[in-house]
Amino acid sequence: MGATIKARFSGGTLRPLESLEDILAREEITHITVGGYLLEGAVANTAFDANALGYSVMVELRSAAGHPEKQRETLERFDRAGVRYA
Repeated sequence: MGATIKARFSGGTLRPLESLEDILAREEITHITVGGYLLEGAVANTAFDANALGYSVMVELRSAAGHPEKQRETLERFDRAGVRYA
């Protein structure tokens, strides 16, 4: 399917040796799939940030959890921003 990028970290510090943006550019990544906890929070923010940086973004709803009552609003925000979801 797609490439999985693993960040390298400085010994014991949890500080990445290079930024995720640099890794994605070096690996010529153009499409990003996002999932995780809090669809209307971290997932949406990651999707919007990646979209603003010019990546083609897909939010995988089966891999994203959140508050059911906020899902419609979040999906409408995705539509307005041009973020795809399935």
